[in-house]
Amino acid sequence: MLNMKNEVKFLGWMTFALVILSGCQASETTPTKTPQPISPPLTPFQAKTNTPIITATPTTVPTEQPLFPSPTPFKHVIQPGDTLFGIALKYDISLDRLVSANPGMDTSILTVGDQLNIPFDSDEDLSIPTPTPYPVLVNTPTCLLTNDGGMWCFSDIYNNQGLSLENISTALNLYNDENKLIQSYIAIPPLNYLFPGQTIPVSVFIPPPLPEGYQVSAILITSLPSERDKALTEILDPEIQYNDDKTIAEITGSVRVKEITTADNQIWVAAVAYSDGNPVGIRKWISAGELQPGENFVFEMILYSLGPPIEKIQLFSELH
Repeated sequence: MLNMKNEVKFLGWMTFALVILSGCQASETTPTKTPQPISPPLTPFQAKTNTPIITATPTTVPTEQPLFPSPTPFKHVIQPGDTLFGIALKYDISLDRLVSANPGMDTSILTVGDQLNIPFDSDEDLSIPTPTPYPVLVNTPTCLLTNDGGMWCFSDIYNNQGLSLENISTALNLYNDENKLIQSYIAIPPLNYLFPGQTIPVSVFIPPPLPEGYQVSAILITSLPSERDKALTEILDPEIQYNDDKTIAEITGSVRVKEITTADNQIWVAAVAYSDGNPVGIRKWISAGELQPGENFVFEMILYSLGPPIEKIQLFSELH
């Protein structure tokens, strides 16, 4: 009898404890909010942007100089009348270096059409001097994984200078989980010119396999002043239509040629997809045929997001 009373009392305490615990869990659980769909704009806009908010590169990621593969020896095709001494003199290397770079070569006779390895004369030849780039703002890279295990990386470049720039390039440094620099990749924008106040992304594909715990940082490599101080094209009446999940956009419109220089023979139109303020896709259209000032060229392209839904599309155009 005593045991039955103890069991009833124990069951009572257990029931009371379960009620208390379930009440605590219910009070700590927050309601799940259903995400609201984002409606993209009906039409894209041209590239006259405001100053973006540049996110600082994480302090855990070093920003050291890029790591590029060492140049490899190039080939010289033997021509009639060539001699070893003449070839060495042409490439400003010693005869011994030329012979050492071509083991097994018969030095007594050269066969027309054969190829010789031309080595670098010293370690100094491995470094190519580049001019100091104008200090534009470089955003923290955004990287999106692909099905093959690689990833596309984008980094917005903002021209905060008072002059037009061209030949912009960056290096995207890939680090492992120990912050060791594994490799560097050259990233370039879809167009050549960047006018004051404009923002355009650079992009590059990083092939698989990716290291564990990888991180990516961006380093500016080149950014040169340009003599072209204004846009020579204008995008007219752009229209855009999306698929159901907003990951594919069909873009149509026309671009007008305002002025032509002697070196221009193509129109380039670039479309950049953005989601949550970050680039998620780039597409470029190139004209065909002769250009005439005042002429309108119709363009159309399909722009794909590499992941999230597209929230806006930015259009650029230039003569090239």
